[in-house]
Amino acid sequence: MDGFYNGGAPGNPMLPYKIYNIILPSNCNLSTVKLEIIKVDGNYINRTLNIKPAPPSCRWNK
Repeated sequence: MDGFYNGGAPGNPMLPYKIYNIILPSNCNLSTVKLEIIKVDGNYINRTLNIKPAPPSCRWNK
């Protein structure tokens, strides 16, 4: 999917995901912060998909 990453914990389904970074004021009290989703846009896929498991994590050393 355009604009999304593929991955997940090794062995779990490799699903598309997106990360959002939200900047808060430096004096913000984190115990008062909450996330409220007010609108969800999406499409239902009316078929069975073969979703592969995420591969093991690895690092490249040069």
